[in-house]
Amino acid sequence: MGPVFFPKCDLRLSARRFAFLVLLPFALSLATAMRAQQKPDSSAPPEIIATDDGLLALTTPKGWVRADGPGAAYFVPTDSTQNPPPVCIYISSASIGPKEQAKDIDAYIESDISNFKRQYKNAVVRREQPMPLPQMKLQASVVTFRSGEKSNSFEQVIYLPDMGRVWTLVLSAKEEPAFTNSLDAFRGFAQSYRGTISVPPN
Repeated sequence: MGPVFFPKCDLRLSARRFAFLVLLPFALSLATAMRAQQKPDSSAPPEIIATDDGLLALTTPKGWVRADGPGAAYFVPTDSTQNPPPVCIYISSASIGPKEQAKDIDAYIESDISNFKRQYKNAVVRREQPMPLPQMKLQASVVTFRSGEKSNSFEQVIYLPDMGRVWTLVLSAKEEPAFTNSLDAFRGFAQSYRGTISVPPN
């Protein structure tokens, strides 16, 4: 799910890892295709982030680094000395479709909001303006979640549609200053999105 603090990792990985390894040869072709779409004045090649759920073309924000943590991928500020860090970014995904509880991305978002309000009695949820993703020519849904509790109080979730799957990019912070100061980096991270190669669900 998207806005769930301390998200649980999927431990059923053997079949998915096999599928992931099968997909690895396509990573080069994905990077080549993304590079071909770059503007002439863009010198940085697209970054391919490997997860157990698939490959994503996303560029790690400047001043952030991938680390061990929850979700399909997890990022923290490079200068963070606290454990756990006061702010982090993580990626997760879930299956959607006719055989799933959430039939489409809109139903998935509504489920996230309902579950969050059920979990936190003082929760405040706000739908933000959709975020344009220029590389993909789509508008991504954005929702901000505030738990009203002292720990892990602030999250913003950007929902990325995929074939039979929804990816969530999540900025999570314990305190509002860390959350606010990281929004620009987080949104730039989302706007660098250029596509995926997903591992089929089990």
